[in-house]
Amino acid sequence: MIEQRPFDAAASLYDQEFDGHRPTVRLRQIMMKLFLRYFPIHSSLLELNCGTGTDAIALANHRMTVYATDDSPAMVSSAREKVSMAGLTSHIIVDRLAFDQLDQLRGKVFDGVYSNFGGLNCVPDLSSIAADVSVLLKPGGFFVLCVMTDFSIWETTAFLLRLRWQSAFRRLRRDGVDARVHETTLRIYYHSPDSIRSAFEPWFELVEMGGLSVFTPPPGATKANRVLRPIIPLLDLLDNAVYRWYPFRRIGDHCYIVMRRTTRESLA
Repeated sequence: MIEQRPFDAAASLYDQEFDGHRPTVRLRQIMMKLFLRYFPIHSSLLELNCGTGTDAIALANHRMTVYATDDSPAMVSSAREKVSMAGLTSHIIVDRLAFDQLDQLRGKVFDGVYSNFGGLNCVPDLSSIAADVSVLLKPGGFFVLCVMTDFSIWETTAFLLRLRWQSAFRRLRRDGVDARVHETTLRIYYHSPDSIRSAFEPWFELVEMGGLSVFTPPPGATKANRVLRPIIPLLDLLDNAVYRWYPFRRIGDHCYIVMRRTTRESLA
């Protein structure tokens, strides 16, 4: 019997409830531009937390090959079905693999690695992932990741307006926060950009970072996206103008970070 994982219940409705929403589409477009900037055509890529395979399919359509991994059997099943329907089985391998099983890929070397939309927020300490990825990524290759940071101006403001003082700063808790994923409770850990950089620093150097959904409501802010719909294009412009500036690059609902694998020795 296959063990159920937290995101299994979300798999069947993931594309409909998440990928189809405008805020998600906008963030995917931003991340895809980063992927295409740092991953040359014909790159071999490793994806962590592939979900239903949306990013892998988009990159395969840009002539990349992707080894897409996820710990949820239901997500893996959905991704395989989508890849097959897209006719991309020769460009994408979808495999069930948890973050703590990356050592099973030893011997493989990828041109690039990426992790989108907060999958790494399921991990309390990123040091082991950094060590594993350092072995799997060729020197000079890039790791592009998108995570939920330890402070979101949108989330904090929303909780403060509802007088939920304790929840307003919940992301600062080092021991994580329980989150509901459909009928399942999942522990989430909000990483600061500094802690991420520190975890990867033995083998990686920071190239760039930026804040996502600084002024624009994030995907989870359903009511705000509805109420502010008339001015969201303006908020998008504000985000586009300041997302790489301090402090805005640190206070978005999500943050992207690009790191380059250095030539220093990995943990073989």
